[in-house]
Amino acid sequence: MLPEDWRLARYGLVVWCDPQMEVSALHTVLSTMRESLPQLHLTLLTSEAIDYSLLHEMRVETITLSQPPLGQSMGGSLPVRSLPSPQNGFYRKELRASDLSSPAHGISVNKGEQEEQPIRSLIQILRDHHFDAALILTTPTQSPYAWAYLCYLAGIPIRVGQSKEFGGGVLSTCISPPLDDVSTTEYYLHLLRSLGLVNTEKPQPQLAV
Repeated sequence: MLPEDWRLARYGLVVWCDPQMEVSALHTVLSTMRESLPQLHLTLLTSEAIDYSLLHEMRVETITLSQPPLGQSMGGSLPVRSLPSPQNGFYRKELRASDLSSPAHGISVNKGEQEEQPIRSLIQILRDHHFDAALILTTPTQSPYAWAYLCYLAGIPIRVGQSKEFGGGVLSTCISPPLDDVSTTEYYLHLLRSLGLVNTEKPQPQLAV
């Protein structure tokens, strides 16, 4: 049975910001979440160009990142474009870099704050979307805590990821990774199973490559 906080969630964020991760594994995650949480308005935070027709089919919005990352080990980046406005039922809007520091985003920048501005802009974008939950997808060698902390600063109450490390309350739910070496898809499915988001009675969808 789904946890009550997930059943009540309306806006969900999936963080997938590593170019080395498998797109087929991401597809499995999004398909599983869409099936388990049909009421959830899903947004993907990514640093990679994704097949928008695939995302449109699954009703997934996108925030796309570029420029120097939070850390190269995480593959994350800073925001250049977001897709928050409706277009034929799918949400897509371009943001220029100058837009991210405009008063409309509620951020004022002093000279001494310019280096922090891109991260602060990303936090504000996430805050403006009013996400209820964030699912942070990492590989076994990566830590979810940098992204979880950004989600915390953005006011996202449910922050879920996998880690062997203790991170206090940065993750609201920290799932212990599988003990054995598994594929990327199985690594993600372990996270979803631990949250009760996987229907174990039917096979999970795979993306043909």
